[in-house]
Amino acid sequence: MGLESLLKPIKWVDEQIVKWVDEPILRQYTKAAKKWEEKNWNKYSLTTALSLSGYIAMLLHPSDPEVKRQIEETGIMNHLPAFTMAVGYMGLLFHDVWHSLDNRFNKKTEQTSGAIAEDKFNYLTKKIHQRARLPVLGYGLYCFYTLGASLVESGINISNENSAAFVVGLAFSTLASSMYIKDSDPKLLDKQSSWKKAYNRIKEKIDSLTLQPVPVKSYSTYT
Repeated sequence: MGLESLLKPIKWVDEQIVKWVDEPILRQYTKAAKKWEEKNWNKYSLTTALSLSGYIAMLLHPSDPEVKRQIEETGIMNHLPAFTMAVGYMGLLFHDVWHSLDNRFNKKTEQTSGAIAEDKFNYLTKKIHQRARLPVLGYGLYCFYTLGASLVESGINISNENSAAFVVGLAFSTLASSMYIKDSDPKLLDKQSSWKKAYNRIKEKIDSLTLQPVPVKSYSTYT
């Protein structure tokens, strides 16, 4: 059994996630980007504002002294998942803002045929966004979920932990929104969504199974 055979199920799952989750989300962000650009506003100005707003909120949020104490006592390696998450966020943020500013202020190079040539940076950015945007959005929504669950359990308690969950959720969700808006594809709006196609297929199956009344050609004369 070759490597390709082993990876085939993983590739199939990945394709289904893109088809049923990522693409519908991208479709909604494409609608939002279209409305923004119809007002003659540049979408890269919006994506820059989104990315930086979440980061600024994190900078303004006071650090938790208890977390600092734990790191000093146990070392950074015992907080490796959180540290890795923070480094990954900063890397994606830097790349995202750079890409927004590059597209906002720099003109694209046109080929002799008149088609716009995509540079390596933009190509690499799209590949990164395609893989990162859904997990980043998912983590942001998870932070909001934990915040909501905490508020329901303990009442309206604006603790440092709850405010941190809100700020981190905001930072990750705005970064993901920036990625989705930059990757917005108007061609998606010209075709039916996967969910709509599935709904129509199910509806057609149900309609085909519905019993149709059979017309009576003649009635019996017996009494």
